[in-house]
Amino acid sequence: MQNTYIGVRRSGLTVLLFTIITCGIYQFYWLYQVMEDINKASGERRLNSGGLLLASILCMPLIWVAYYKIDKELMRLSAENGCFYRENFVMWLVLSFLCGIGLYVADFNVCGGFNEIWDKRQKMQYQQYDPSTGYVDPQMVYVDPNQFQHPGVQPPQNFQQPSDFQQSPDFQQPPNPQQPPPQDYTPPQA
Repeated sequence: MQNTYIGVRRSGLTVLLFTIITCGIYQFYWLYQVMEDINKASGERRLNSGGLLLASILCMPLIWVAYYKIDKELMRLSAENGCFYRENFVMWLVLSFLCGIGLYVADFNVCGGFNEIWDKRQKMQYQQYDPSTGYVDPQMVYVDPNQFQHPGVQPPQNFQQPSDFQQSPDFQQPPNPQQPPPQDYTPPQA
C-alpha cells in the first residue's frame, strides 16, 4: 500500500520571518519538522532527525549535512510522487558563500517541494473514487471533501461520499470472500 501521509503546508516566507524574529531558533525547529515529515512520508526512518539537529546546533557547519540529506530525500520523494524537483544543494552552498542567503533560499525550495508533494498526494486521494461504478478503493485513506485543506485543488464535481452511493437503489454490496454466498446467489455473467 502506498504511503498517504500528507504533512503541513509551510510557507518559505513564514519560515524566514520567524527565523529572523527568533534570531535563528525557529530554523532549527523547522529543520526538525522537515526531517520528521520526510520520515513519515517515506514510511520509514530515513533521517535521524534528533541526531542531525543536535549536530547542527553543536557545530553550525554540520547543518549543511542535514540540508544535503533533506535535498536528496526530497528529490527521491518527488520522483515517487510524480513531482518535479531538481537537486539544489550546490546552489544553496554557493549562495551561502557568495552572499549569505543560501539557507534562506533552501528553506523556500524545501517548502515549495513539500507543498507540491502534499498537493499531489491530496489530489491522488480524490482520484481513487470511480463515479462510473460508485466504488471507492478500500486501500486508500478516505478524505472528507468538507475538510479539504488545500483550496487550490478541489474534488471532482460528482464526488459522492460512500454513505451516499451505498444508499442508492442500484448499488450492490461486493461479496465478502469470508462469508459463503446466500442460497439464491447467482454469479454475474461475464
